[in-house]
Amino acid sequence: MMNKIPKGWEVKKLGEICEINPKTEILLLNESDEVSFIPMASVEAETNIFTESKSKFSKVKKGYTKFRDNDILFAKITPCMENGKICIVNNLKFGIGFGSTEFHVIRPNKNTLSKYIYYFVSQISFRQMAQIYMTGAVGQRRVPSKILENFKIPLPPLSEQKAIADKLDDSFAKIENAITNLINAKENLKLYKQSVLKSAFNGDLLPNTSPTHWEVKKLGEICEKIGDGLHGTPSYNDDGEYFFINGRNISYPYLIINNNVKRLSSDEALKYKKDFNTHTIFVSINGTLGNIGFYNNEKIILGKSVCYLNLKDNVNKYYIFFNLKSNEFLNYANLKATGSTIKNVSLQAMRNFEIPLPPLSEQNLIVAEIDRRFAIVDKTLNLIDKSIQNAKNLKQSILKKAFSGELRSKI
Repeated sequence: MMNKIPKGWEVKKLGEICEINPKTEILLLNESDEVSFIPMASVEAETNIFTESKSKFSKVKKGYTKFRDNDILFAKITPCMENGKICIVNNLKFGIGFGSTEFHVIRPNKNTLSKYIYYFVSQISFRQMAQIYMTGAVGQRRVPSKILENFKIPLPPLSEQKAIADKLDDSFAKIENAITNLINAKENLKLYKQSVLKSAFNGDLLPNTSPTHWEVKKLGEICEKIGDGLHGTPSYNDDGEYFFINGRNISYPYLIINNNVKRLSSDEALKYKKDFNTHTIFVSINGTLGNIGFYNNEKIILGKSVCYLNLKDNVNKYYIFFNLKSNEFLNYANLKATGSTIKNVSLQAMRNFEIPLPPLSEQNLIVAEIDRRFAIVDKTLNLIDKSIQNAKNLKQSILKKAFSGELRSKI
């Protein structure tokens, strides 16, 4: 990265131009004074945005990381480090703050600009290198402070650091504005999808359909059976043929079955086996509500967080699927759910959900039109996602140019 640097620049170790995890002097504060507190969750990934809360000095004076205005907080633990939870802290009450012990604090010296260092450590290439040297057990791996101290950085004079940082600020602001517009476009397309579903079930989606002859049926009336899975804990077998399915395994169009799914032997599964067919829909009704998928001839045993709907033959399963993906169902499920921390929708509530039901021939036409419109939306959403990723890649490309000295002539 630093084979060639401009004339007048130096190559320094980060520890030569910054203090890593320095001591922070605390002014005379009262135990009851409110001070700035920044937990890990309050730092956004790759944006230099943080949200501070307030805490009593007595509660945070011990056992937390201390820092002051213009310090850089760098997440040292996985996956926060890889995700880019990094920020420059400023406008702290009393000029000091307290936060997660999973932050490294980087404090530039008087000839080094905080924003310049922030942009340098924000590079994906920097974080990838830091990741290589992480230590600790899986899930608790951390970047040692020595890795930061010994990392080499190209350093121009202070005035040029500021010029580079200002240009990066300007370029990134434009890119972030573009990303925001793309994200807003995604949200509008999601709203459009819901408007399509609302029109479909009001009878307004197709010109030749009339809801005057539709029926309103409870879900229990259009299903042969509605049930849920095992409420206890079965005996698992790593070599078993049956998969134990919970709400997190429910995803359109079919179930997610991977190496993390627990297994049951055939003998154990026989105690809990239910009858499913090509007209079966699975819906998560505990914890995360409204995940939906279809049965695809898998050997499965359901957990209690999954409801299964065995539809009657005169119903298009995709018509019911789209009903269950509508805001009407999600609002109904949240209204009927019990539990404050973990929400649960009862089978009786599922049976009582009302669906406007046209004849099967009209169900088929409505499903075809929803599919047609959603296909266009999904194609657009994919293009937007690619554009967002391209914008993020552009930021990294600009950073690379900045620290090789190309920024002045390229931007």
